[in-house]
Amino acid sequence: MNETEFVAHALTDYFSAFVDRSFITAIHQSLVAGEAESAIGFALGVAANAEIPLPPLMREKILSLSTLSVDDHQWFSESLKLIPIVELAA
Repeated sequence: MNETEFVAHALTDYFSAFVDRSFITAIHQSLVAGEAESAIGFALGVAANAEIPLPPLMREKILSLSTLSVDDHQWFSESLKLIPIVELAA
């Protein structure tokens, strides 16, 4: 499993606590098809639509993926601007 697939799986696990199982299945189907970047993009779209907060570390991992094209990186950056950040307790 490469890092992009790992991040996509982590998003699937994280979002399973927030969204309907059908969304998780759709993300997982992209992973099974070998499209980890698409799975991440779909997950970010779901998070933006449902206003699911995303931890800062997960945001950093997504944007640091070396396999992303310039267009994917830009798309993910724009998507992350629409997603709330998890507020960590001090």
